[in-house]
Amino acid sequence: MAESYIITIKFQPTSQSLQTTEKKLNGIFDRVTHRFKTLFQKAWSGIKWGAGIGFAATAITALLGRFGQVNDQVNGLLAKASNLKDRAQGAGTDIASYEFISGYARSKGVNPEMFDALLSRMQTMVGAAKNGERNALWNYRGETDMAKVFYNVMNRIADVSAVDKAQGAALASSVFGQRAVTQLGPLVSEGFGDKELLETLQSVDWEKYQKTVLEQDALSNKQARLAVVREIDDFFAKSKLTTEKKIKQQDAYLRTQNAKDNSLYGNYDKMAKIQETADKLEKAITDFGLTFLPILTTASEGLEELVNAVKDAKGDPTPHLKTIAGFIVKAMGPLGYSTSAALHLWNGRNR
Repeated sequence: MAESYIITIKFQPTSQSLQTTEKKLNGIFDRVTHRFKTLFQKAWSGIKWGAGIGFAATAITALLGRFGQVNDQVNGLLAKASNLKDRAQGAGTDIASYEFISGYARSKGVNPEMFDALLSRMQTMVGAAKNGERNALWNYRGETDMAKVFYNVMNRIADVSAVDKAQGAALASSVFGQRAVTQLGPLVSEGFGDKELLETLQSVDWEKYQKTVLEQDALSNKQARLAVVREIDDFFAKSKLTTEKKIKQQDAYLRTQNAKDNSLYGNYDKMAKIQETADKLEKAITDFGLTFLPILTTASEGLEELVNAVKDAKGDPTPHLKTIAGFIVKAMGPLGYSTSAALHLWNGRNR
């Protein structure tokens, strides 16, 4: 009986010395290798077919997911433009000025929601000052552009802080409230004095930016109108297809679903055991695939030549098989595969 061998597959053909050794292999392995070759081809075809389906499904899923992302990006862009326009108008300023000032504030750690809350507070105080209340923004009672007011007030607070930090903090608290002062971060001490940041923001084509925002806002409005009409049309279309028969069928289907769910609910312990077994099986298959597929991929080029060599061999095959096994294991080294990652190639009988 021939010995069983565990051979790591990575074949390097065209070696003259190896071919000489291969030709000495005994023909008694012809039926064994033929049987292995047939089984291997079936297994390999199945793996390639399964992998192909898996790759195709993965590619399609990824593509559809990407399409969904692009669709969301379209909606996000139009929503951002519309939102930016509304925020600027709410602050009584133009889009370019709003984004310039808010962009500077964001760079200093003030998030958009906090920034809008600060402008809103200032707007309330300016309105109260305009009505005669002598508050911290009394000198700005005639202003309507809150981005401009914010810029001037923060620079004023920074100037006071440079002389007396406590007094600067007190002034900031009188305008924005004590809790908000900590969220203003470096703006309290430096205002809009970061020259490098100012230069960066000033390099932006703000006229083009404002024009683009307005264009996208117009598209957003058109998108909203189309959505209204589309939803109404869809309502009409589905209404024509919705009949009493359909809702009765729906009721029957849902009752069946309820019965199925109740059956599973009542047999939770049994379903849990089935699921646990299925999870273990899935893990075993995954572990097998991750270990086996790289070996099969490596084997695909050299296996045919190995089979042909065994087929034509003569003499006692044992030492020659060991020689080939050693050569293949050595060839696997540079690829970094573990020599223990191997296949049971054959277990033939000497007939």
